[in-house]
Amino acid sequence: MKRSEFWEGVDTVFSPALGRSYACDLYIPALGGTCVDALDAHVEPQQVWNALLDEMGVDEAARFILASRNQPELRTVRSFEASPAYIEALATALEQHWQVHGRPDPAAGERLLLSFHSIPQAMHDAGDPYRSECERTVKRLCERLDLPDGLAHLTFQSVFGPAAWIGPATIDTVGELGRTGCPRLDVVCPGFFSDCLETLEEINQLNRETFTTAGGGSFHYVPWGNDSDGAIATLVEQARNVLAGWI
Repeated sequence: MKRSEFWEGVDTVFSPALGRSYACDLYIPALGGTCVDALDAHVEPQQVWNALLDEMGVDEAARFILASRNQPELRTVRSFEASPAYIEALATALEQHWQVHGRPDPAAGERLLLSFHSIPQAMHDAGDPYRSECERTVKRLCERLDLPDGLAHLTFQSVFGPAAWIGPATIDTVGELGRTGCPRLDVVCPGFFSDCLETLEEINQLNRETFTTAGGGSFHYVPWGNDSDGAIATLVEQARNVLAGWI
């Protein structure tokens, strides 16, 4: 999506006056600012558009319920950071990769990064539980895989704009590991259910280049979601939970 196409979508879906007000004035947590802030920070227009649609979908549902005398029952999936199917999907992807390439050896300086999308520090300071949820996922996955101490590390990616974001930043960690001569780095992105620019380009291209240019050895991006059996099982588990008693 081009920037001009973003604005065309705003005008078409929300109407020019209302849509441009949303884009200029509405704070969107997923972007850490407004749509205009994100576009000015060179975030991909498609990512900004998706975040706007997600935000408006939740807001409009809430407005409808508040205005209705005959309110429907509404269920949303809050999070599933430690759900059995989700942890199993991540573990299976890593085990399948390691069957081919072998497990990374922390004694040899090899490392595994679990890279999640970052959020602004202000959101974390205000009480957002996101970081603790990411930490819970890492803890459960390490237990499931029986990983030795020192192998797995939690990092945060896709930082943009001048505001402070939670860290450590994936790109900084990757660069430092490269400079210290890390012979092998495996990276998985548990927070991205399907591959996108932030995994295929940011991780598998930019971070790979950063690591190897700094002096690192082999770089392995490990996909886990998309149409894998584990990803589908995770969605089925969430659907069954939220639909319980309805069907």
